Amino acid sequence: MSGACQDRRSRWQEIQKGLQFIQSTLPFPGSQEQYEVFIKDLVWNLFGEGNDVFKEGEWTKSIEMYTEALSIADYADSEEICVPTGLLEKLYANRAAAYLNVGLYDQALEDCEKALHLNEGNYKALYRKAKSLKEMGRHQEAYETVAKCSLAVPQDPSVTQLTQDLAKILGLKIRKAYVRSKVSVVDELPPNNIISSVTPSEPPGFESVSLPVSVPTSATLPALTFVNGCRTAKPCPMLETSQDFDADIIGDDLDDLLDQAGPESGMTLLQAYILSSFFLIQLNNKESPMGMAVGMPEVKGLPAAVDLAKNPLAETHEFKQACSICYVKTGPGVLDYTLHTEEHKCKKDALLGRIKHSPDKTWKLIRPRPTKTQYVGPYYICKEVAVGKECLYPGHCTFAYCQEEIDVWTLERKGFISRELLFDPFGPNSNVRLTVPKILQEHHGIFMFLCGVCFDHKPRIISKTNKDDPSLCSHPVTKHDFEDHKCLVHILKENTVRYSKIRPLSPQCQLDLCRHEVRYGCVREDDCFYAHSLIELKVWMMQHELGITHESIVQEAKKFWNATASLQGVQLSSAQRRFGPPNLKMMFVCGQCWRNGQLSEADKNKKYCSAKARHTWAKDRRVVLVSSHERKKWTTVRPLPTKKPIPSQFEICMHVTAGKKCQYIGNCTFAHSVEERDLWTYMKENNIPDMDQLYEQWLQSQKPGWGEETSSNSIRENGKQIHMPTDYAEEVAGNHCWLCGKNCNSEKQWQQHITSEKHKDRVFNSEDDQNCWQYRFPTGTFKVCERFLKGTCTEDDFCKLAHGDQELKEWMERREFLLMKLAKAKKDHLIAPNDNDFGKYSFLLKDIK
Repeated sequence: MSGACQDRRSRWQEIQKGLQFIQSTLPFPGSQEQYEVFIKDLVWNLFGEGNDVFKEGEWTKSIEMYTEALSIADYADSEEICVPTGLLEKLYANRAAAYLNVGLYDQALEDCEKALHLNEGNYKALYRKAKSLKEMGRHQEAYETVAKCSLAVPQDPSVTQLTQDLAKILGLKIRKAYVRSKVSVVDELPPNNIISSVTPSEPPGFESVSLPVSVPTSATLPALTFVNGCRTAKPCPMLETSQDFDADIIGDDLDDLLDQAGPESGMTLLQAYILSSFFLIQLNNKESPMGMAVGMPEVKGLPAAVDLAKNPLAETHEFKQACSICYVKTGPGVLDYTLHTEEHKCKKDALLGRIKHSPDKTWKLIRPRPTKTQYVGPYYICKEVAVGKECLYPGHCTFAYCQEEIDVWTLERKGFISRELLFDPFGPNSNVRLTVPKILQEHHGIFMFLCGVCFDHKPRIISKTNKDDPSLCSHPVTKHDFEDHKCLVHILKENTVRYSKIRPLSPQCQLDLCRHEVRYGCVREDDCFYAHSLIELKVWMMQHELGITHESIVQEAKKFWNATASLQGVQLSSAQRRFGPPNLKMMFVCGQCWRNGQLSEADKNKKYCSAKARHTWAKDRRVVLVSSHERKKWTTVRPLPTKKPIPSQFEICMHVTAGKKCQYIGNCTFAHSVEERDLWTYMKENNIPDMDQLYEQWLQSQKPGWGEETSSNSIRENGKQIHMPTDYAEEVAGNHCWLCGKNCNSEKQWQQHITSEKHKDRVFNSEDDQNCWQYRFPTGTFKVCERFLKGTCTEDDFCKLAHGDQELKEWMERREFLLMKLAKAKKDHLIAPNDNDFGKYSFLLKDIK
């Protein structure tokens, strides 16, 4: 390997080539010694890349790099190649630091134990172990661990602070430490950059290891020296000593400076504590680091928190929106598409991209990033597509089809880019920024505060402020202090009610959606650093840009809806203002005539119907009819159900939905048509308890001038026209099923809901899941059919066994996926404790311990 300075781009290319080679079965084109050097260099390169991405705040990516390096070290061991123990120790210690940053304390503790097994005196691993134990609540063990670390580095301020914190928790007396006098430190090097002497004293926070009294002699570093995985082009001075010094601050800043080391084979370690001005110049002269994938442009000076409104690929890539009309398939291949420029009404539901200044000017489709698998490594192009063949898994392939797809997917996974922000109104070339009105215009709904304790309860309870005492929540039993426990929630009320919690934005938050939450619910819940909904992601982005508080968001939302209501009140003419749901026409007719197929309203005096029979116009003889714009057919509406409490939202009867006649004996409390549900909802929202009051208000609406008198109230009260904060406030606290978007105001109603077939099917099934699977639904028998392998199986889809290894593999994945969804539902108390009847999903129960 050349002695020229190896920047991050070339190092990443070396990593890619190395990984590609060791995954093949090809023989190494060289001697065994060269093969050993190749394997060790690959581990060192991954180690250096992990350190660099860690310092950029990409903790997940650094975990990826360290894990890959450790996996290759295990592979090397199987090949009888010995990776230096010191390198393994550093990999475990550094990965522990990354795990600490993402909140995976048990994994961090495990890595610290492995590092300490290799070197009991690794005080950085001791410190990180103590931090992990502290976060896990094991304070006594944490104190015993940090005490050992404190003996090794007694003057380190972070170790001292952690020791004092644990001592306070355990109720121990804090003693002042004795500080020894120190000899002055040589700060600068001679002009010839040769160090003649140095004192055994280090800057605060660096490794404090007792040195021999004798002054070590100076030496010159060989040309092939790795500094954080990069080589220096020129030799620089160093100390000959057996001690392993690392540029690693031990305390809270350890996440910025990790273990720096180079290969021990034929190379000498650079002592980080004697960083000279010469070495700093070398670092400053290095080229900027590479992007996140091969062929990706360099991203210079990326801040820790990325502004998603800026497109990091703007200088090297072009993007365009298209649809199935203008982006047409022209051949059998996955890349055989042509973009037509004829004017049409484009849906803009597809993202196209191409690399600028490339000979290939064709627009490539950039599919949604695959999130089904747990793969976190670099993306590769599908090998069939790369050689010009057809993809074996069209529609399900998790490999990229082009370099443009790799570039976008990689940045999407890291939270550096958002598809929605590539174009107006929030695109990089627009000055428009996310604001509360813009978010509400796009997503509708309202922002408001709810009791956080009730919201996080299992099952979820929707609780606002208490009417009698606004300082408390409205929970019927346990009244929580509302101001201390309030949480911001976005509420969208349509056919169902959806609550999206907006957690406070912290420096650890990643501006990307959590892939676990999207699939089966994130088990880390509020401890997760990723957004759990699109609305939460946009609020975080807005807060990152504007620094707006949750209180200001609620106030801005109220101002927006008040302004919208006022504006619509001016725009609506009196002719447009009418009584009833906006999507329904309403009329009262004679019930006896209606049974005979006639539409007869009341006469002028409201005493008889207008038919020749002149039936008496009485409240028990008239019926209300409604007609929707879609069906344009008059439908009867039964009286509003009288059961208390009134449901938060009405649902359609399951028998009617199935196209059958309702089998319920008595008055079914479920709506028998969409129109009936909408009118019941209107009556509930406008406090109209029965048909008599509905009739009286309907009569009033027929009088001249009714529109002007009631316009303000009707616009504000009609939740279908404008959603105000009061429309979203439940009168009493009740359980909420986030799967179905249903509120239940009583325990009986809640038990009926969670034991219903519709709810239990929703636990395992959603519309998005259907597009993820290629084979049949698992039968519960996870074996490959031997008759299918022999070509003699005649049962086809009725066979209980898997037809091939690929189907069996998907069955196993699907079982794990369903188990995760079931575990999430059980954790949230959305499944009754004694309920074991899940229909076709019951085969999962034998896997639950």
